[in-house]
Amino acid sequence: MPRLLSALGSDRTRFTQASELQNFSGVAPVTKQSGRQRIVSMRRACPHFLKQTFVEYAAASCGKSEWARAFYALKAQKQMKHHAILRELAFKWIRIILRCWQNRTPYVESQYLAQLQKKKFQGPRVLVKMTG
Repeated sequence: MPRLLSALGSDRTRFTQASELQNFSGVAPVTKQSGRQRIVSMRRACPHFLKQTFVEYAAASCGKSEWARAFYALKAQKQMKHHAILRELAFKWIRIILRCWQNRTPYVESQYLAQLQKKKFQGPRVLVKMTG
């Protein structure tokens, strides 16, 4: 957690949108498109320690968070590689962490699951069972 706090800093207005932090940290993929060709690759020009921090947080969250565990299982069933899944999970966690940090509110998993259900999230059955 201290690494996350140092990653965000003390200026709560530094990142106005989650996409800014996702791109800066290197968790967001780079998309190059020309004509019909589209290439999605991992971002290499980024603070690697920051990227590692978010990816490690995502990995640790699988042991504590039901939706993170279900997300990992869903992606693993689709034959996605371990580190790619963790980057996608970190991408999602950045949105949550940044919102909590900006609003000065703690993360409450039951509230997040309720929001997923409210938005009619069509994810793994595990999430539907947990919230319904």
